Amino acid sequence: TELETLAAREKNFELIASMSAKEQPFPDWRGLRGRTTEHLPKHIKTGTEYEAYICGPPQMVADTVKQLISLGLKEENIHKEAW
Repeated sequence: TELETLAAREKNFELIASMSAKEQPFPDWRGLRGRTTEHLPKHIKTGTEYEAYICGPPQMVADTVKQLISLGLKEENIHKEAW
């Protein structure tokens, strides 16, 4: 809820939440389903300066960082937390 409120208030902030579990044990989930890397190309516009924050399992974070760099983000603009 806190991040959704921030996204609604700040024009330069977009929340892209994704749950990798595609099955239905979370019927109230309103975000995207599938791996984060499936969704990034739809949201990253070439030539635009971005900052990204990624949190999740270490392999997902590593894969997402790699893809963001390939999409043109600067590594110093990618903030991450693996748990």
